[in-house]
Amino acid sequence: PEVDLIKKYLLEKRDKGQSSQTLNLYLNAIKYFYREIYKNSSSINIKFAKTASKLPIVLSRSEIEKIINSIENKKHKMLISLSYGAGLRVSEAINLKIKDIDIDELTIHIKGAKGNKDRITIFPEKLKNELNELVIVKSANDYMFSSEGREKLTERTAQKIFANALKKSGIQKEATFHS
Repeated sequence: PEVDLIKKYLLEKRDKGQSSQTLNLYLNAIKYFYREIYKNSSSINIKFAKTASKLPIVLSRSEIEKIINSIENKKHKMLISLSYGAGLRVSEAINLKIKDIDIDELTIHIKGAKGNKDRITIFPEKLKNELNELVIVKSANDYMFSSEGREKLTERTAQKIFANALKKSGIQKEATFHS
């Protein structure tokens, strides 16, 4: 392999503002191409770019409370409250069905979570009554958080709900639904 050419290519990408993670992705793709496609066993001795280790954005309890209280729509408020209280990922929240929630036991059975594994999580008792009100008007196979047309919300919609609440709350952190 033409190591100098590969280095030149990667340096050009870096100079165009590509992140170190992207550069590593390119380098791995090139190595894979030479090894698996081109069947060249000689190694490409280029060191990986260092990836920045950023600390995650963490919201305090009072900030979460402020965000939740800035939401007026009952269903949206429950989406964010339950996601926070039960530790749901955005994909788990939007795929949640009524039959997966045991209100009396305060548990949620999450099916096909990360790594396609099922798991059970708990939710705070203080959400029990409001959750029950939302569940009563739906059937077991309905999505907990569905749009008017009975379709489940998209991840993007759920993220937008959070982003709007964050903005409305006045909190100046670059937090996301995942935070």
